[in-house]
Amino acid sequence: MGDFGHLLHKAAMHDKLILVPLPSNKEIHILDSCTGDGLTDINPTHCEHIQSFPASITFRKQDILESWPEGDQSRYDLVHQRFCLSQWAPEKDAEIIKDLFNLAKPRGYKQLSEADTHSFKGGEEHSGMTKFMEYTARAFPEMRKATADNIVTIFNSFAAFEAKMPNYWYSQEAFKALKDSVADEMENIGNTWKFWVATERRQ
Repeated sequence: MGDFGHLLHKAAMHDKLILVPLPSNKEIHILDSCTGDGLTDINPTHCEHIQSFPASITFRKQDILESWPEGDQSRYDLVHQRFCLSQWAPEKDAEIIKDLFNLAKPRGYKQLSEADTHSFKGGEEHSGMTKFMEYTARAFPEMRKATADNIVTIFNSFAAFEAKMPNYWYSQEAFKALKDSVADEMENIGNTWKFWVATERRQ
């Protein structure tokens, strides 16, 4: 998620991003899975240029749909993942969660945060957002779970995509009207999505 989305998430959790009790008097190991939002392809070489992080922080490329290395099994005091599972089918979610759980050491924790953007406020007062979610459900099913922080910016990507497709079913004029409606609604009324935080301790 973007920086603004992170700040929204942090504010909603009252500046306490980790809800499980972790010791502060000894060294612990934390895995933060899916650090990016998954909407862009981040070249792994970018991580090599980061010099300002302490030696205790490392970055590694890992496909969460593939098996984790043996050295990661039962290793971490906390396995953390945020806003990732919505990108996959439910059967994939179950596999991902099971694999993550096995990375926590005995008595270690797992914390998952996921958005429930289908809980947005609709109806007459929120007609712009209702129409937008109806559009995404038909045009890009995977985008139905887009987060509120980048909801208006997404319009530009949709419009650029549409412009390359002759006789697209949604006109540029309709896009502009929809974008203006949602932008006005977000500016003057706002909207609300729920997100869920689940924690579990390994025995």
